[in-house]
Amino acid sequence: MKSTASAANLTEMLQLVLGEPIQPDDIDDSICFLTAIVLLMIGTIHVDGEVEEEEKQHFYTVLRQFFPKERFGELTQKIVRGISANKLFRQATAFQLCTDSFSTPERLLLMSFGYQISTSDGSMHVKEQQYLQKIGQLLKLETRYLNILERGFSGLPIDDRTSLQEVRNWLDPVRFQTFDTVFVEAASFMEEHLPNIEIDIEIEIEAIKASINKLKSRDEISSIVTTSDASLVAFQHQRHQLVQLNQQLADMMAGLHERALLPKQLLDEATDFVERLQSSTFRVAVIGEFSKGKSTLLNALLGQDIQPVSMRPCSSTISILRYGETSRLICCYTDGTEAEISLDEYVAKSTIPKEETEASHVGNYLVQTLLNNPIDRLIYESPELEFCKNGIEIVDSPGLNEHPNRTAVTQAILEETDAVIVLLSAMQLLTESERELVQEIAPKVIAGHGEQTVSGLFAVVNFVDCLDEDEPEAFDDLKSRTENFFLGGDTPFVPDRDRLHYISAKQALKAKKAKVTNAYLSDFNQFIRSLEQFLTRDRGSLQFAAALETTDRFLNVVSAILTHHLEQEVRGQQEQDQERQHAIDLMGNASGRALKAREEAGELVSELDEKLIESFNQWWEERLFPELQTKRRKWSCEKSSVFDRDQVVAYASRQFECDFTDALQGWLKSEAVPNIIAPALNGIEQIINHHITALQSELKTLDQGFYSSTFDWTLNDLKFTSVDGEEGNLMGGLSGVALAAAAIALPGILLPLIIGSLVGGFGLGTLMGLKDSLFDSVFGKCCDVLGESCQKIYDGLLDEIIKCAKNQLDEFDTSIEKVLGVGHMQLEQLQIKATASDQERAQSQQFTNEQLQKLNTMRQEMAAIAR
Repeated sequence: MKSTASAANLTEMLQLVLGEPIQPDDIDDSICFLTAIVLLMIGTIHVDGEVEEEEKQHFYTVLRQFFPKERFGELTQKIVRGISANKLFRQATAFQLCTDSFSTPERLLLMSFGYQISTSDGSMHVKEQQYLQKIGQLLKLETRYLNILERGFSGLPIDDRTSLQEVRNWLDPVRFQTFDTVFVEAASFMEEHLPNIEIDIEIEIEAIKASINKLKSRDEISSIVTTSDASLVAFQHQRHQLVQLNQQLADMMAGLHERALLPKQLLDEATDFVERLQSSTFRVAVIGEFSKGKSTLLNALLGQDIQPVSMRPCSSTISILRYGETSRLICCYTDGTEAEISLDEYVAKSTIPKEETEASHVGNYLVQTLLNNPIDRLIYESPELEFCKNGIEIVDSPGLNEHPNRTAVTQAILEETDAVIVLLSAMQLLTESERELVQEIAPKVIAGHGEQTVSGLFAVVNFVDCLDEDEPEAFDDLKSRTENFFLGGDTPFVPDRDRLHYISAKQALKAKKAKVTNAYLSDFNQFIRSLEQFLTRDRGSLQFAAALETTDRFLNVVSAILTHHLEQEVRGQQEQDQERQHAIDLMGNASGRALKAREEAGELVSELDEKLIESFNQWWEERLFPELQTKRRKWSCEKSSVFDRDQVVAYASRQFECDFTDALQGWLKSEAVPNIIAPALNGIEQIINHHITALQSELKTLDQGFYSSTFDWTLNDLKFTSVDGEEGNLMGGLSGVALAAAAIALPGILLPLIIGSLVGGFGLGTLMGLKDSLFDSVFGKCCDVLGESCQKIYDGLLDEIIKCAKNQLDEFDTSIEKVLGVGHMQLEQLQIKATASDQERAQSQQFTNEQLQKLNTMRQEMAAIAR
């Protein structure tokens, strides 16, 4: 619905409405349609001068229903305020700018909102009615379409079934599939408020079907052509071909609906169209006043005495004559019942009794009889009705000047009538009541399709044989008066002289029965040819064009649905293949995460080693030995340095070890653990957690679409640990492990070395010296040994720290392997499922392509039929 109006004018108006700058590229379908709806609904509410609260509530209810707040809330408020503040609903140009390039379906959908709100308070004000009619004219919509919307939303009966069906077709939600869902939902809602078309004349359908079954080949057709024009026969054959094509299309659509590829609504529409096309026939009504020779004219058309002829009023009810496989007479009553009757009963029921005719001269007895007549219509079917053989029905009306409810009878006759023959008398031409009758029915027998319209009115002057042969000017005067009335003025009742005929039905019937030819029969046959040419060339071509357009629309819609389905299948195949490859890639990525985590952890351990050795060396060189010397001064032992020397040496060695362990613990607690070791191990923990989180996120992407029922990833076994020992700490406490490692390292290194050195290194003089001297000797030896063991002590400490990190990484490896094991099993299931899905999709694609090929064949057949 891109506007073809001046972009500058439309942009300027919308800027005024929205109260903010807007670019032409920002103007889309929804803005134009929403603005037009608000313009129309506010205009409808205000036009009668009274804004009912119920109308206001309904207005906002409609906006919320079709333009939800989450999508259009702020925009809707701005449009309502802007239109109300600037009174734009009073400006025709505002409607034109918004609706300049709206199609007929879009304009009808727009008008539906106006008619809906106009009846929201239970009735439509006359000013609202006039306002909506003016807007409809501005939108160049046919008046009959507006009447359908008005009566449909007002809950009034709709007699114009053709226009009703056209409006329903225009509002078909399928037409709006390419637009925003707003339009589809609105069209569905509006279409539901219009009554459905029901075909209730089953007898007509069966008769037409029986007639069509006879037309199986052109050889048979040529044998059927007798008095009828061959073009009528050919037209019926052409329509029969179109019926078969649409039945084939409807069968395809039924199969697509069973596969859930086609909505039920579209299938119902196609089925209904086939039924209407099958039962389609040309209906010709004969209307005239009593004593104009209607029954004789019908008998002349049919070539036999079918209708009763009398000097008293006949045809007390509507009679329908049509072709049938067998002869039968059907009486249809006003209560809906039917019954077959005999020919004598038919004559009696279609003729006003003589006694009632006489009673009409004295009172109102005849009028009451006609008003209380229980018969709705009479139907006569026969294989002998040659004129009706090729899809023509003849409707015989009562003598309208005798009928008390002429308007109702005329309306019933004109329902779905293709041609109307107004029968006049040469002896009393164009009485005042006949002129009124023509003026009343002429506008109702205008048929149209697209831009084409055609009048189905024929004027036939009967009894020309009664004109005085001695006064030839009488016939010229008759023709002149007839032509002036029907062809004169600005709006002629008929398009040309070919619709005006001058006959003698009585003489034509005599000639037919006698199988002779005369001037009267020639004039009558010319009238028949003119009627048949109109039915095929004019009325038939419009009907056929409309049927072809509907068929083409069904072909296009079904083709679009199948093409879209095929695209979805291909897209689904591509997405499935991509997801399958994605799953395989994730498995490979998961298996590499353990290695990646170790690489990243190794970098942190290397950094830890650099920082730790620097801190350790600084502590060792600057603070350790002064601290040990301070602790040495506090050594004390009760044993004799002379007699218990070995025990004193052992005590001093153990004390040195304790002092060193305390010093090491102090350094670990105050510097190494908080500043170096804990941050490094926390970093390793974060690396592991990062990979766990990333893996969980990646695997969850498989819990959608095609694989949602295949993959069930559970990563609960991946434990999140921390250096403070919470949530199942793998280290058992960082500082405790590190200190224990350092303490365990000394007994295995220091004590044997110290004792061995003492035994071989202390002289007698020294042994006889003071205890402090012995302590100093032991302390010195221990310091020497400690210095030599520095690297081993540091390596043991680093090994314990690395062991903590390795425990975390090992557990991470175990969890990854578990995930991979589950994943590979599920990938195998996936492959099985994907293979089955591939086969189903391939079959579906093959089916869809076959249907598209059939549609192409149907389209070629339709083109051949149209030629």
